[in-house]
Amino acid sequence: KVAGFKGGRALVDSPIGIIACERKVGTPEGRKVTVCIRPESFEVLEGEEGRNLNTFKGKVESLLFVGESYEGEVSVGEARLIVRFTLSTALILFPSE
Repeated sequence: KVAGFKGGRALVDSPIGIIACERKVGTPEGRKVTVCIRPESFEVLEGEEGRNLNTFKGKVESLLFVGESYEGEVSVGEARLIVRFTLSTALILFPSE
C-alpha cells in the first residue's frame, strides 16, 4: 500500500521493503496498489542493502541461460522475483559456473 510520498514519488510498502515509484495523480496514502518491475530493470550492486531507495538484498535461487542473458529467480525476504542478468553480470556473480 502507499506509505507516503517523497519528491513526487509514491513510497509503496511491499513484501520486499519500501519501493519508490512513479506517483499516479490522485492516489491517496494508504491505498493498496500493485507495483510491476520488469525483469530487465534490475541492477546488481555489490555491498549492503539500504544505501539508496529501491536497493534490496536478495539470494539467487535459480538461474537459466536464455541466449543473450540469464534469467534468475531471486528471493528477497519471503518474496520471489524474476530478474534478468546480463552475461557480464552473471560472469561476475558466478565466475565458476
